Parts: sequence; structure tokens; C-alpha cells
Amino acid sequence: MLQLLLKASQDKRFVCEEAERALGSMVGSMTPLPLLQKLRVSVSHKNLRIRAKAAVSLSKCVSKMVNEEMEEFGMEKLIEVAADLVNDRLPEARDAARSIATSVYEAIIKDVEVEEKMEVWQSFCHSKLTPINAISILKIVKA
Repeated sequence: MLQLLLKASQDKRFVCEEAERALGSMVGSMTPLPLLQKLRVSVSHKNLRIRAKAAVSLSKCVSKMVNEEMEEFGMEKLIEVAADLVNDRLPEARDAARSIATSVYEAIIKDVEVEEKMEVWQSFCHSKLTPINAISILKIVKA
């Protein structure tokens, strides 16, 4: 996985495109949970380009998951990843963080009454994140 992310973050266009295509195929064909475990390690990589490529792949993986899979992986893990990436230096990683946060939001409020959605979301964010990270995530998803 790390080698593929390294290749996807290179400057050589052909190598980068092929690695991104391989990552896309992997996200499309693998079951989400094992892939998330591998990608979660890479979203905290010191190389910001690798971090961004991992974040984009993780975001695509999360977007195709059903609620049960998200709960099995851990909603708190997903929102923590989004909170870590929301202030990343690369826009790709920040966009991925927004997408992950939105997916978690939709899963959390799925069976909640309309009037209670924001309250439930705020409560979840404040219970799982540091206050500053909770504010960052709450700014992304305003119901």
C-alpha cells in the first residue's frame, strides 16, 4: 500500500496516473474494512502528498460504505481521521476530510428526528474530539 501511495504522489505523470488508477481499482474492488485499516495508517504519514493520496482513497472507501460497516470500523475513528485532515496543507486532504465528515454525519443522523439532528451531531463531535477539532468538524457540516 505504501509503495502504491508513494508512486501516486510522484511527479512523473504516467507513474502517478497508473498508481492512482490502481488505487481506484483497489477501492472499488476490495471490501472496505481491511482497506480502511491499511489506509488509516497512511493518513498520518509525514509526507503530505502520501497523506493526501491516502486521504482521498479513504474518503472514496468511506463514501461507499453502509452504516453497519462504518459502525464496525468505528465512527469515532473516522471522525478523528477527518478532524486530523481538515487542517492539512494540501487541498486534496482537506476535501477528503470534508467528505469523510459528511459521510459520518449522514450515518449518525440517519434515524434522528429533524429537530434533533444538529444536537445529536454536536453531541457526537464534542464527545469524540478535542474542542478545537469538534469546532472544525462542526463548521464543515451545518445541518
